[in-house]
Amino acid sequence: MLPSAVSDSRVHNILPNKIDTDFQFSRASSATRVNHQGLIEDVGYFGPEIVQNGNFSELGPEIITNGDFATDSDWTKGNGWSINNGKAIYQGSIASNFRQSNVLVSGKTHKLVFEITSNTSDGNLKLAGETVSGGGFNLPETVGVHTVYFVNTGSTNNFTFRITGATTGVLEIDNVSVKQVDPDDDWVINGEWEYVDNGVSITNATGTYNDSALYQLITLDSSKQYKATIDVSSISGSLQVYTGVFSAGFTVNTTGVKSFILDLTSAGSRVNLVPGIGSDVVIKSFSLVEVIGDKPRLDYDPLNPTCPHLLLEPQSTNSFRFSEDFTQSYWSKQNGPTVSSNQTISPEGIQNADTLVSANATNEQYLYNAALISVTSGNSVTISCFVKKLDYDYFHLRFTSTGSVFTAASAWYNISNGTLGTVETGITAKIEDYGNGWYRCSATRTATGTGNARVRLQLASSDNTAFVAGDGTKGTFIYGAQFEIQSYPTSYIPTAGATETRVQETCTNAGNLNTFNITEGVLYAEIAALADDLTFRSISINDGTDQNSILLRFRTTSNKINALIRNSGSAINNIQADATVIDFNKFAFAYESGDCKVYVNGNQASTIGSSAFTLPELFELDFSKGNSTNTDTFYGKVKSLATYNRKLTDTELYTITSTQYSAYSGMVAALGNYTIPC
Repeated sequence: MLPSAVSDSRVHNILPNKIDTDFQFSRASSATRVNHQGLIEDVGYFGPEIVQNGNFSELGPEIITNGDFATDSDWTKGNGWSINNGKAIYQGSIASNFRQSNVLVSGKTHKLVFEITSNTSDGNLKLAGETVSGGGFNLPETVGVHTVYFVNTGSTNNFTFRITGATTGVLEIDNVSVKQVDPDDDWVINGEWEYVDNGVSITNATGTYNDSALYQLITLDSSKQYKATIDVSSISGSLQVYTGVFSAGFTVNTTGVKSFILDLTSAGSRVNLVPGIGSDVVIKSFSLVEVIGDKPRLDYDPLNPTCPHLLLEPQSTNSFRFSEDFTQSYWSKQNGPTVSSNQTISPEGIQNADTLVSANATNEQYLYNAALISVTSGNSVTISCFVKKLDYDYFHLRFTSTGSVFTAASAWYNISNGTLGTVETGITAKIEDYGNGWYRCSATRTATGTGNARVRLQLASSDNTAFVAGDGTKGTFIYGAQFEIQSYPTSYIPTAGATETRVQETCTNAGNLNTFNITEGVLYAEIAALADDLTFRSISINDGTDQNSILLRFRTTSNKINALIRNSGSAINNIQADATVIDFNKFAFAYESGDCKVYVNGNQASTIGSSAFTLPELFELDFSKGNSTNTDTFYGKVKSLATYNRKLTDTELYTITSTQYSAYSGMVAALGNYTIPC
């Protein structure tokens, strides 16, 4: 795409500054591109997140000491309680407490996680009244890991387990953790609201502003628009979301993710979530960002950032919650490797890439996502990570899972010379050079079952070997990990504590009734597919439907393109040609009733379309098949797109598709003219 084809966030189709025929571009999220310096940068539709702790999951440091009971210390043990073999054990017949003193924060919500490893006791396990008011409450007693939220409203700041009513049996507890919820007090949470696993909840709300409002103090500008997004997992009744004193707002009464644009009538100092009277609501997350505007992506080759292309991609989500900060507990470390932050310049051009350093041992050493990721049978799953050599010549990506999502399998990458190593059965792998020693390593496979997936980012000192000879100092630079339900890697989606979604891009509705010649002409494109994914990806001149159109597309057959006329719903003059679709190719579809032909990279396709046709008025140029649902939407890379209102000669068709010019702009410069006359 010529640089002059984009201005003021518009993508121009044929003539620059012809505003009334411009494409309408939309992508309601931020996205990344490679800029003209070869660096990854964000192209934002919205400003940064305004709300703090929007997924209600922020926790303070660990409060409990010796929660794994490695030693017989730090706990005050009542009658019948003991610490033995790494467990807290109760075996008795009287009510008794097991506590740590003065560790809780008065009046604040805490998250308790504990594991019951064995239980034959007939007693009741409770949080004692000195922890929570009202005499305490019963805790889960089944074998397994349990999570409980509670507000410290007891008579002390002690954390206390209590057994009552026991006559026989033994209870064993392990891995006790207590952390304060929302330690920075980002949210003002009134008494009717409570924190729950994965969000906040209110039951039978009174609906009053003072009792039922959940809010955050935020300064908002009345001259700006804001986008609010809320994820409601359960609701009976309604929930109002508004800024200030009803400056702008909306009402939610169904589950799911809802987004709304807020036009403020006055400056606001807070954002409020207030349920209707009697409502029951569970909220998973809330977001508020400033609306900035549509911005198409002119993407560059990181190794040769001279000629840009328009990048159009489908919606995709990065399910890794921390894509850049591998020091977070989200990334578990197997067999002792360590992570050091901000050790070298990343593909962003700033010093924010980490180092994964081996332990002094010879074994498998890797990071893996502690939070499992749900995968459905039949899903294509792609993982990727930017990797740069420090000491080791190889890197290793491995799929694992719980259950039968897929059998474990790996791919190895030579990050010394940028070539693929061993790729095990069932995996499609790729390594892409991003310059400055950085490679993006990716692997794709299809889930054969439904369940939870894990991924290993693994050090490797040789090809097809899982073990690494570590010495406590050797390592590899890593940056930008991504897990997406896609059959190929899409552009990098950064995350910082939660999953992030890049919404699909659309580029449609260029032209008008006076733009196109329906009797004869040429549809020209220099394009590349994102992947040879055996899916129709269409560009068409159409009448707002898929019934009448002049169409050029990638086919569902590998490395094939075809051009055709759709006339009253029938496909005629259907010409197919070979092309390596993941590479840039120059296509020209010359059409006239009874005489249609296709040129690819200076060569005419062997087939000629000889069927007669009469088309109605066509008035749109779309990156789609032409109907309102955007069937066969084009996702890919576009260097040039043009239409001609006469059928060009064979010499002219050769000229515009010839590979002797690196791009359309090169041909323009060589010919000394911006267009071949229509």
